[in-house]
Amino acid sequence: MPHTEVKIVDENGRIVPRSECGELCTRGYSVMIGYWGDEARTREVLDTAGWMHSGDLATIDEEGYCRIIGRIKDLVIRGGENISPREVEEYLYRHPGVRDVQVTGVPDAKFGEELCAWIICVPIFRRAMRISARSAGGKSLTSKFRAISSSSIPFRRLQRARFKNIFYVSGSPGS
Repeated sequence: MPHTEVKIVDENGRIVPRSECGELCTRGYSVMIGYWGDEARTREVLDTAGWMHSGDLATIDEEGYCRIIGRIKDLVIRGGENISPREVEEYLYRHPGVRDVQVTGVPDAKFGEELCAWIICVPIFRRAMRISARSAGGKSLTSKFRAISSSSIPFRRLQRARFKNIFYVSGSPGS
């Protein structure tokens, strides 16, 4: 992305060699300037040089491609309930309409954190959902997927997982 810097750092903030794992940091005009009205939280993720520490574990290969491979903080704490984003992702991958998915925690005033899913749908599923949504009185793809995923999760600890946001992304897995 033009005018954006990216680096991978170790736990001491030093840049790691290519292909080594560390925390993904970004800086540039498109990176947030802070959390609205929350200076303490802003200081947690933005350092004094303007680098945003994403909390993602990543590598940059010899050609400069970045691959996110995990999370530093791997639990979402929703109202005292520990939810593993990875476990939710693995469950959602079982749905035939999901090609790729990333689940993260986002701040929530009531529960502390809620889940947010970024989903790449299988193209034929997305078209079929649009057609069925029109015939079902205009319900959106998001509300249908939210209902499918939330109502059919068999694991007790995941049954309380609710999505604050679901974003549908164009692209291919790993991109």
